Amino acid sequence: MQANSGDDYTIVVTSCGRFDLLRETLASLLKHLERPAKRVLVIEDSGDEAVRGALADLGAPIEVIVNNPQLGQMKSLDKVYALVDTPYVFHCEDDWEFFRDGFLAESFALLKARPDVSMVALRPREELNPLVREMPVERLGALEYFTLDPALHPEYFSYSFNPGLRRLEDIRALGSLAAIGHEPDVSYAFKQRGMRMANLQHPAVRHIGDGRHVHDPTQPKKAKTPWAKLKRFDRKAREALEKGAGRGVGYPTEFCEEPAEISGCAKINPTLRRRFYTRPIAVHAEGVGAKSHTRTAMRSSEKRRRHIFPRLRGKWRAKRAEGGGCRRPLSQLR
Repeated sequence: MQANSGDDYTIVVTSCGRFDLLRETLASLLKHLERPAKRVLVIEDSGDEAVRGALADLGAPIEVIVNNPQLGQMKSLDKVYALVDTPYVFHCEDDWEFFRDGFLAESFALLKARPDVSMVALRPREELNPLVREMPVERLGALEYFTLDPALHPEYFSYSFNPGLRRLEDIRALGSLAAIGHEPDVSYAFKQRGMRMANLQHPAVRHIGDGRHVHDPTQPKKAKTPWAKLKRFDRKAREALEKGAGRGVGYPTEFCEEPAEISGCAKINPTLRRRFYTRPIAVHAEGVGAKSHTRTAMRSSEKRRRHIFPRLRGKWRAKRAEGGGCRRPLSQLR
């Protein structure tokens, strides 16, 4: 495939200590590219220089940046994106396997035709969030793809760090990613700009990092106790309400309901009613060439009400029956 300088792109890969997965990711990606990238940049956040040896024989010039001390994902992205000098970036993490050719040319065609698309993702539908698995197929000539509706979630579906091609100018327009927050916050920033994700109908990558999660030191540790999970849910619910209640930003007016007094906002997106209110709401989606189908969205608040709270009440009652009283800290009721 012949390309002009305006089609130059840089591969950016974030990594943190999983060298076997990183090597598999890069080997499969390089194998299926129609044309080479101008540069391949790997930023390693574990501080381990052994990453250079792990990638030495992949048959491509790979520039490795090793963070020491550890920076976390967002500051690492700011650091590596400052080195990019091409109009396009193929962003990837260190736990993916690519399995077909052609996705690069398809992604370029889609980004050029759709200025409202922030990135072109490559994952199978079955790996996506259930809210968007049934999005209708769209066509650009012979190219089949689907877009993710930003109105289905207050934060998601406008951007992702999943593998895919994107424009450098869109990233630079946001300024520092670390100053924005984390991945959901970056997606929300793109949502505010009226942008959405696209995904190729014919996938080209699968996730291979299940069970190998690496904790980001800049993010809170995963909640394990019932009390920690409740606190985390409360924090995330408040953040989602702050964002998705609208301020009229990122949501078409036809997705708004009656005025609601939430966070000083005039209107609330119906997705939030699905997540944080208990009345059942059906999500309708129609695929091309397939019958429409309806699924009911499970509200997180209802899950907590039906599962977490009864368990806590049961533990309190058991402790009280044993004579332990009911004023003990929740951390002691595990």
